[in-house]
Amino acid sequence: MKPLANTLCPLCGAANKCQPAQAGSFDVACWCMTTTINAQALARVPAEVGETACLCPRCAASEDLAVNADGVSKR
Repeated sequence: MKPLANTLCPLCGAANKCQPAQAGSFDVACWCMTTTINAQALARVPAEVGETACLCPRCAASEDLAVNADGVSKR
């Protein structure tokens, strides 16, 4: 099994710095394996990309991406 070549963050469009996607192999470690991903940012990933896209480090850690109860960004 090979990682998908998804190298852009689905929230901001920046490079997601996914090492497995860049290398084409799960034999390399990725930054996301040693950090906490903001659950609110993860919840904003569009359903159509679901679990096939990776957030960039900035979006993964950002509290700025939190949304209120109405789904409106707090930015």
